[in-house]
Amino acid sequence: MLLSLMQIQANINIDPEKMKQLQDQINQLSNAANSPAAKQAVSGLAIFAGWMLGLVVVLGIIMLVITIISLIDIYHWGITDKALFEKAKEEKKKWFINLILIPFIAGVVMIIPFVGWVIGGVMYIYWLVMVLVYFFGVRKKLV
Repeated sequence: MLLSLMQIQANINIDPEKMKQLQDQINQLSNAANSPAAKQAVSGLAIFAGWMLGLVVVLGIIMLVITIISLIDIYHWGITDKALFEKAKEEKKKWFINLILIPFIAGVVMIIPFVGWVIGGVMYIYWLVMVLVYFFGVRKKLV
Protein backbone atom coordinates (compact mmCIF):
# COMPACT_ATOMS: atom_id res chain seq x y z
CA MET A 1 0.00 0.00 0.00
CA LEU A 2 2.79 2.39 0.88
CA LEU A 3 4.54 1.62 -2.39
CA SER A 4 1.41 2.42 -4.35
CA LEU A 5 1.08 5.73 -2.52
CA MET A 6 4.68 6.58 -3.29
CA GLN A 7 4.15 5.88 -6.99
CA ILE A 8 1.38 8.46 -7.33
CA GLN A 9 2.56 11.30 -9.46
CA ALA A 10 1.86 14.71 -8.10
CA ASN A 11 1.39 17.74 -10.26
CA ILE A 12 2.85 20.42 -8.03
CA ASN A 13 3.55 23.67 -9.74
CA ILE A 14 5.86 25.87 -7.69
CA ASP A 15 7.04 29.01 -9.30
CA PRO A 16 10.81 29.58 -9.33
CA GLU A 17 10.54 32.66 -7.08
CA LYS A 18 8.87 30.68 -4.23
CA MET A 19 11.43 27.92 -4.65
CA LYS A 20 14.23 30.49 -4.30
CA GLN A 21 12.60 31.86 -1.11
CA LEU A 22 12.33 28.36 0.37
CA GLN A 23 15.98 27.65 -0.42
CA ASP A 24 17.01 30.94 1.21
CA GLN A 25 15.03 30.07 4.35
CA ILE A 26 16.69 26.65 4.51
CA ASN A 27 20.13 28.26 4.14
CA GLN A 28 19.35 30.75 6.93
CA LEU A 29 18.24 27.94 9.24
CA SER A 30 21.36 25.89 8.56
CA ASN A 31 23.56 28.95 9.15
CA ALA A 32 21.71 29.64 12.41
CA ALA A 33 22.31 26.06 13.54
CA ASN A 34 26.04 26.46 13.03
CA SER A 35 26.24 29.80 14.84
CA PRO A 36 28.22 30.10 18.10
CA ALA A 37 25.04 30.96 20.04
CA ALA A 38 23.38 27.73 18.93
CA LYS A 39 26.48 25.70 19.81
CA GLN A 40 26.63 27.36 23.22
CA ALA A 41 22.95 26.56 23.84
CA VAL A 42 23.49 22.92 22.88
CA SER A 43 26.54 22.63 25.14
CA GLY A 44 24.53 24.17 27.99
CA LEU A 45 21.78 21.61 27.46
CA ALA A 46 24.36 18.83 27.41
CA ILE A 47 25.81 20.00 30.73
CA PHE A 48 22.30 20.18 32.19
CA ALA A 49 21.50 16.68 30.91
CA GLY A 50 24.73 15.38 32.48
CA TRP A 51 23.84 16.87 35.87
CA MET A 52 20.32 15.44 35.66
CA LEU A 53 21.69 12.00 34.82
CA GLY A 54 24.03 12.22 37.80
CA LEU A 55 21.15 13.28 40.05
CA VAL A 56 19.00 10.37 38.85
CA VAL A 57 21.84 7.93 39.53
CA VAL A 58 22.42 9.32 43.05
CA LEU A 59 18.69 9.25 43.86
CA GLY A 60 18.46 5.70 42.51
CA ILE A 61 21.27 4.58 44.79
CA ILE A 62 19.64 6.30 47.78
CA MET A 63 16.30 4.65 47.03
CA LEU A 64 18.00 1.26 46.69
CA VAL A 65 19.60 1.69 50.12
CA ILE A 66 16.27 2.78 51.65
CA THR A 67 14.54 -0.22 50.07
CA ILE A 68 17.10 -2.60 51.53
CA ILE A 69 16.80 -0.97 54.96
CA SER A 70 13.00 -1.23 54.73
CA LEU A 71 13.20 -4.93 53.87
CA ILE A 72 15.55 -5.52 56.79
CA ASP A 73 13.11 -3.67 59.08
CA ILE A 74 10.12 -5.69 57.88
CA TYR A 75 12.04 -8.95 58.29
CA HIS A 76 13.17 -7.97 61.79
CA TRP A 77 9.65 -6.86 62.72
CA GLY A 78 8.25 -10.17 61.49
CA ILE A 79 10.65 -12.44 63.36
CA THR A 80 10.58 -10.48 66.63
CA ASP A 81 8.18 -11.69 69.31
CA LYS A 82 5.54 -9.42 70.76
CA ALA A 83 7.08 -9.92 74.22
CA LEU A 84 10.29 -8.16 73.14
CA PHE A 85 8.26 -5.21 71.89
CA GLU A 86 6.42 -4.99 75.20
CA LYS A 87 9.71 -5.26 77.09
CA ALA A 88 11.11 -2.33 75.08
CA LYS A 89 7.82 -0.40 75.61
CA GLU A 90 6.99 -0.41 71.90
CA GLU A 91 3.83 -1.55 70.13
CA LYS A 92 4.21 -4.18 67.46
CA LYS A 93 0.94 -3.04 65.83
CA LYS A 94 2.21 0.54 65.54
CA TRP A 95 5.29 -0.61 63.66
CA PHE A 96 3.17 -2.84 61.42
CA ILE A 97 1.20 0.26 60.44
CA ASN A 98 4.35 2.36 59.98
CA LEU A 99 6.40 -0.19 58.05
CA ILE A 100 3.78 -1.99 55.96
CA LEU A 101 0.43 -0.21 55.79
CA ILE A 102 1.59 3.40 55.33
CA PRO A 103 3.49 2.79 52.05
CA PHE A 104 0.63 0.63 50.76
CA ILE A 105 -2.00 3.26 51.57
CA ALA A 106 0.23 6.03 50.17
CA GLY A 107 0.52 4.15 46.89
CA VAL A 108 -3.25 3.72 46.69
CA VAL A 109 -3.90 7.38 47.57
CA MET A 110 -1.45 8.58 44.92
CA ILE A 111 -3.85 7.34 42.24
CA ILE A 112 -5.93 10.46 42.94
CA PRO A 113 -4.51 13.37 40.91
CA PHE A 114 -3.07 16.46 42.59
CA VAL A 115 -4.45 16.12 46.15
CA GLY A 116 -3.58 12.44 46.32
CA TRP A 117 -0.09 13.14 45.02
CA VAL A 118 0.54 15.62 47.83
CA ILE A 119 -1.00 13.42 50.53
CA GLY A 120 0.80 10.32 49.22
CA GLY A 121 4.09 12.20 49.07
CA VAL A 122 3.73 13.34 52.67
CA MET A 123 2.89 9.77 53.68
CA TYR A 124 5.99 8.46 51.89
CA ILE A 125 8.17 11.02 53.68
CA TYR A 126 6.64 9.93 57.01
CA TRP A 127 7.30 6.29 56.06
CA LEU A 128 10.90 7.10 55.18
CA VAL A 129 11.45 8.72 58.58
CA MET A 130 9.82 5.77 60.37
CA VAL A 131 11.98 3.26 58.46
CA LEU A 132 15.10 5.11 59.58
CA VAL A 133 13.82 5.46 63.17
CA TYR A 134 13.09 1.74 63.34
CA PHE A 135 16.41 0.78 61.78
CA PHE A 136 18.60 3.01 63.92
CA GLY A 137 16.55 3.17 67.13
CA VAL A 138 13.86 0.62 67.82
CA ARG A 139 15.67 -2.34 66.31
CA LYS A 140 18.62 -1.70 68.61
CA LYS A 141 16.33 -1.55 71.67
CA LEU A 142 14.72 -4.89 70.82
CA VAL A 143 17.96 -6.86 70.80
